[in-house]
Amino acid sequence: VDTSRDRVQFIVEKLMRPEEMPVKDSGVIHIRISAPHPSEEDLYHLRAFLFERQGGCPVHLHFNGAGASQEVVVRASEQLTVSSQPEVIAQIEEHPQVAEVWKE
Repeated sequence: VDTSRDRVQFIVEKLMRPEEMPVKDSGVIHIRISAPHPSEEDLYHLRAFLFERQGGCPVHLHFNGAGASQEVVVRASEQLTVSSQPEVIAQIEEHPQVAEVWKE
């Protein structure tokens, strides 16, 4: 915004059509773990898999709790963020440790 003159003006550096604009990661990625009690090794594999799909969205992992209706939600480390692109969500959902993925 240029306010050096009597009226406000915008200084435009680049014009783009909406379909040409880069897609930004947003929201939180929720991952429901399929195994009731995943092993530490399984979780290491999932973590490595997610690190290969870096992005800007934090990850929340959903685990089955002690009771049938209980669920435990754990926010992953701030260092572990993934992309929210539909193709990445589909890849995560195909992982053997994952039962469900959604974005909020």
